[in-house]
Amino acid sequence: MTNETQDLQIPLKEKLKSIPEIFGIRVNEEPEYRVISTDGDFEVRQYSRQVIAKVSMKGLPFDDFREAAFKKLANYIFKGNKANESIPMTSPVMEQHGSGENIPNQIAMKTPLFQQETEEGGWTMSFILPKEFTLKDAPKPDDSDISLEEVAPYEVAVHSYSGNNSLEKIKTHERHLADWLKSQPQLKMQGKFMVAQYDAPFVIPLFKRNEIQVRLESLH
Repeated sequence: MTNETQDLQIPLKEKLKSIPEIFGIRVNEEPEYRVISTDGDFEVRQYSRQVIAKVSMKGLPFDDFREAAFKKLANYIFKGNKANESIPMTSPVMEQHGSGENIPNQIAMKTPLFQQETEEGGWTMSFILPKEFTLKDAPKPDDSDISLEEVAPYEVAVHSYSGNNSLEKIKTHERHLADWLKSQPQLKMQGKFMVAQYDAPFVIPLFKRNEIQVRLESLH
């Protein structure tokens, strides 16, 4: 276990939340959105304003990126910030699939955590801070690799699926969403696919909620 992981101080109330999560019962805050339309496992949503924390890396295999970026964002949440403040957890969640050292289950990210491939061949991982925060009052990260950003309301197309995740499974469901969008000429993709995972590694696979999302050109 690295010193970075050992130094994380997890609030007791956050540890207790893990008990119902084993069965897919989610008790954390989720980002606010309005459902515009639904078609089976596909959905169009409009998300409210958000403040996100994100970290970008390139030159790493996918699994190594996930582990390294995860540790950085977990440390930020657990008082790795200028205010020495533990940030309340929300949801969705990202499951770890890194090789080598495993991050203990009890610190699985119960935050709005997304990952996205970049134009430069790397990846960006980000999570949405609780809605109580604005860009002005959000705790500033100690880690210079983490940046904060305010995101205006936006629309996304979403494809939901269950079970454990992997890069292969992610790519398969990206294709499913891309194929569905081809049948929806009124919806125009904008940018790359994002992966959202709502549950920790120890949750029973049947109850795990995963999503592929992609932003859309404004529907207005």
